[in-house]
Amino acid sequence: MNRSFFLLAILLLLAVGCGKVPFETATTYDLDGLGVPKFMTSNFVNLDKIKSIVKLRSSHGHDYSDDFESNRSMKHYFIPKAAFADANDQIECYSPINGKIIDVFNERINGKQIRIRSLDYNYTGWIVILFHLNTNMTSGTNISAGQLLGYFDVRGGNELDIAVQCITFMGTHLFSCFDVMTDSVFNDYIARGVPNRETLIISKEYRDANPADFSGERELDTAEVVVLN
Repeated sequence: MNRSFFLLAILLLLAVGCGKVPFETATTYDLDGLGVPKFMTSNFVNLDKIKSIVKLRSSHGHDYSDDFESNRSMKHYFIPKAAFADANDQIECYSPINGKIIDVFNERINGKQIRIRSLDYNYTGWIVILFHLNTNMTSGTNISAGQLLGYFDVRGGNELDIAVQCITFMGTHLFSCFDVMTDSVFNDYIARGVPNRETLIISKEYRDANPADFSGERELDTAEVVVLN
């Protein structure tokens, strides 16, 4: 094989990483060296319209895991109050970060999914994923923290979801949005009775010892939910 071709192939493999991430989003983050940053500077939803939050690593919904954990939901479901529980134009969605929309596509049910990559040079390996949006936003658009993106579509008893993805050289991690939001943003949750961030997260150790069960139709486990004041 031509040596220059071989080197080019290696560089492309390094850029793409594990192959699960589209090329444009393949910028990696040194998680071991830099730790988890607090880069989410705005709340993504009006909490006055939210009744409760399902914890990270819950057994609610479906398996949504990463390259390092499995059989658990590595995202949060926000459950709307009854007054907003069948709407697609009442629960506002705001960008939680300064970022660029790198993907928009239709969900299987209810609205669109939006993926936003941080525009901060230090955090370009981080992506926020918002689910079930009624929106006209398009891929390639730069957006600011706090900017209105659209409305959550929660018709038919649906919930609204958020996930946070960190792309590293070794693979993709999923984190809680509460891991990455600033203290000033988390204060909104404290004001609604959440004592600390850990309250909203099921530990990896607990979930490993108590596997999630996604088989069949299951009632929401109240132990996996935090009710807001």
